[in-house]
Amino acid sequence: SFDDHDERLLSAIADYAAIAIQNARLYLATDKALDERVRELAALNELSRTVSASLNMEEVYRVLVEQVKRHIPVAELQIYLRDERKMALRPFGSTSQLPNYPLGRGILGKVVASGESIITNNIAAHPGFDEQLDANALQENMPLAAVPLKVKGDVVGVLVLHSPAGTIFSEEDAALLRAFANPVATAVENARLYANAARQRGAILAMGNTLSEPLTILDDLGNILVSNDAAQRLLKTNMSQFFDAISSSVGRTIEVKIGDETYLSTTEHVE
Repeated sequence: SFDDHDERLLSAIADYAAIAIQNARLYLATDKALDERVRELAALNELSRTVSASLNMEEVYRVLVEQVKRHIPVAELQIYLRDERKMALRPFGSTSQLPNYPLGRGILGKVVASGESIITNNIAAHPGFDEQLDANALQENMPLAAVPLKVKGDVVGVLVLHSPAGTIFSEEDAALLRAFANPVATAVENARLYANAARQRGAILAMGNTLSEPLTILDDLGNILVSNDAAQRLLKTNMSQFFDAISSSVGRTIEVKIGDETYLSTTEHVE
């Protein structure tokens, strides 16, 4: 039969067994959390790589939808971009049938004004709910996450997600969405800057092509940014002489021979 000594011995063994079981549980929980974190970081890395490698917002949007849906149950995902001329949020995407969302009203207007996310599992009960506006723009029967897209503190758009009915957005989901918002905001700003630069370049080139004289604009490394038709002709036929003329006429006007023609060449440094 068991005696008191056996009981004390078994009790000590049981204590160690309990510690081992608890350690194993903690290890599994930690391992699972780390695995989830690694997958989230991989998703963010994929999105960041797309942003850095492409100025195409459609491609960024495709990768965003793909990565978000891997980690969060999402029924709908939409990006609204701020349009200052119309004082509204404009839904991104050529296939979007959503109307513009006026600034200063409703839940999304509150996100833009405050610069803070709104996560709600009951849209109609939210203090910022605008029955006339949000009832059409947002899915009332689905949980909502609206995350601002910020560039240098300014809100340039809103990332809007609806969770399927019967599910809720957790605080972990909200944190991940805020992390996803950073590279998307960068992509929006990159696309905007590129479009502005392209418009400016087009305007300069259009102006330059009204001149019969060669006009070339270079950056500080000597790369050609803009050259009108007359300059392009000389670059194709007499590139070396053309650049010699530029180098020799910095801050002054000189007479140069390029091919069979004579030009007055002037080069100026400008901001």
